[in-house]
Formats: sequence, structure tokens, C-alpha cells
Amino acid sequence: MPDKSMRLFVCNGSPFDCRVVLVGINPAFTGFKKTVSFWNFWNDESGFDIQKWLSSFKKQRLTNGKPELTKSRNLIEYFREKLEEKSILLMDTNIYMKETPRYSQLKNSEKDTESFWYLIKTINPQIIILHGKIPIEHFEEKTGEKILRRRNKDAPVNINIFGKQTKVFAYHHISYQMSKDRLSKISNVIAKNLS
Repeated sequence: MPDKSMRLFVCNGSPFDCRVVLVGINPAFTGFKKTVSFWNFWNDESGFDIQKWLSSFKKQRLTNGKPELTKSRNLIEYFREKLEEKSILLMDTNIYMKETPRYSQLKNSEKDTESFWYLIKTINPQIIILHGKIPIEHFEEKTGEKILRRRNKDAPVNINIFGKQTKVFAYHHISYQMSKDRLSKISNVIAKNLS
């Protein structure tokens, strides 16, 4: 990535072990600054060091006078924990990699999805969970499948992505209309769909 502040993804270990990918719009906060990049938390043998990244993320936010975690990150980490209790690893990423506090601040030149689709093709997840209208609409445009009307139904749309059937779930954005209780229930739905 030409910009070190871009966050490719977050996972606990190797993304190749993640059967589930959670997809948002773009990072509101990466935790990176000019001297720190995604690669500070990457190791070719062990993958992504999520604990080291979270520690850096929290420290940077506190330095900026903000709460340790954004609402989205707090809920994503809760969801990750619920899935890991079921021995399911989660990779979270975004269709756009550039950090902006709000999606509306993304310039058109920063709305490139090539890196995102490269990740999906390379990781080849069994389940993709889209949260937010923009990722859902992007998937509809790319695949021709009607996904938005299935939002919050806890039932996947089976989509052929790069020659493989992938279960795609669609939900409201995690930070707006989700609770920990709802995410716990979704983790059970995901586990059933993987078994």
C-alpha cells in the first residue's frame, strides 16, 4: 500500500485461518501514525499480532484524548471473542482502506476496492458478513445479487465469488443498530452455517 496509514485487515494470527470475514466501509481510526504502519504488527510466520495492534490503537486514541476504542471496534472485538469461543477466526476489513472519521470525507480517488477484492480472492473465506449499506450495495453492484433486501434476516445469500460458493450475510452497520446480545446471536448463526 502506498499510504502507511492504511489498514488492510485485522485478525488474530494468519488471515488464511479465518473462515469468516467481516466487511465494513472504511476505517474511522487505524491507530497508525507516520512512524507506525500495518507491517509493524505483521510477522510472516505468525501473521497479524492483534494484541500488539490493539494496545497501540488504544494508546494512540488515549493520546488523542479519545476513548480507548471506537464503538465499532469495541463491538467487533466482542464479536471476534464470541466466534473464537466457537473456534472460528475472524478477519475484519473494509471495502475502502483509507482512514477517515466519516465515509463522506473519502475522496473519489480513495474509493478504490482493488485491495479489498484481492484480499477476498486470496483469503477465500467461507462466509462474508457485510455490515452497512455501502458494502452491501458494493457487493450487489459487483455480483449482481440482491443482498440488501436480505439484511438482518440471519440467512445467507449464496454467491459465486471467484469461482467458489460463498455465504454472504448482510446486517446494519455494527456501530449503529447492533448490540452485544445481537452479535452473540449472530455468532451462533455463523457457527451453524460453518458446521
